[in-house]
Amino acid sequence: MIVEMFENFNIKFIIYIIVSVIIVAYGTYQVFQMYQGLGAILYGVGSVYVCIIYGIRWFGEGTDGVTTWPPTINTCPDYLTYYKRTKNGIPEDTCIDTIGVADQSVLAKFPSDGTKHDDDDKYYFSLVTRTADKNTELCNRAIAAKLTWEGITNGESCIGANGQPGGTNPAAPSCVPVPTTAGH
Repeated sequence: MIVEMFENFNIKFIIYIIVSVIIVAYGTYQVFQMYQGLGAILYGVGSVYVCIIYGIRWFGEGTDGVTTWPPTINTCPDYLTYYKRTKNGIPEDTCIDTIGVADQSVLAKFPSDGTKHDDDDKYYFSLVTRTADKNTELCNRAIAAKLTWEGITNGESCIGANGQPGGTNPAAPSCVPVPTTAGH
């Protein structure tokens, strides 16, 4: 029975509660000492609210202390919009350029009149990969279209077989991080 009681014991949570009570009580007392009764009430209520929000965030259901970074990688390159098209009767995940940020010779701007061109590949950035190295393939496509993609073309996920940033695309030098000078 004692083992079961300590099985879910979280010392960090206990410390958080103690520190929160001290912050709320001491801060409210200090404001009240300045003859600011309304301010003390507002501080007390506000600080309790903040402590509860952070307590839920840090110690709530489903928080095991393990986080992944980045939390999510965007579905599409920067400034492109996700679009599920039907090509030859088969749904395909793609992205479309509605504002014209891509190299128009690689990825044409999607018509603003809303006309569907599901069979014309020039309007679609396909998210379907054909190799096992999904990130490198998507990186090369994005660089070829002169697009940026946070989490893909930023030199962290876009690593080629030679260990250098930029994948295997000849246009990859645009993916190389800017060198820094020592001492600055």
